Amino acid sequence: MSDSESEAVCDAEDFSNGSLFELSQSQSQSQGLDSSVDQDSGPFQNKEVEDLEPGVKTERLIVDKPLLMKLFQVCSEPSCGALIDPEEVKISEVGAAVTIHATCLNNHNTNWSSSDAVGEGHKKTFTINILLACYTLFCGLNISQVTEYFGHLGISCIGRSFFFNLQSNLLHNIVWMTFCYSQV
Repeated sequence: MSDSESEAVCDAEDFSNGSLFELSQSQSQSQGLDSSVDQDSGPFQNKEVEDLEPGVKTERLIVDKPLLMKLFQVCSEPSCGALIDPEEVKISEVGAAVTIHATCLNNHNTNWSSSDAVGEGHKKTFTINILLACYTLFCGLNISQVTEYFGHLGISCIGRSFFFNLQSNLLHNIVWMTFCYSQV
């Protein structure tokens, strides 16, 4: 270990849990935040989002897959209630979106999707994937860090190729149009 690495380790070890807490509290207070109040960043608390489309303003949740699959154990068709064989539940993941197709023992089919989609056929794109790409770009985030973060959490996410294709084919044009419109 080099001298600079050992100094960095020693500096990091000098912070106890209490001093780290005090440091974070002092930073919160210096930024004018009341540390006794939890600053929940719930969805759409900003007034600027009132003009957004309903599909964009929709609240979204992260759900554990095993808990989601419990919803597909019994048929949801009115007056059926038959069991669904786990082998008759087909899961398809496209980016951050999940589609489930299930068939009960009475041959009722259920199709469910975690996100609305735009387009049809092979041009069908899930709204959640478009929003992930847009907000990644508009917030100045690095797509590699976003996918790594989601990967560590075990959350499905868009891929780099989807992001760069959408960015070059659509998002750059939108940013340019918005810039030109704001210049008028």
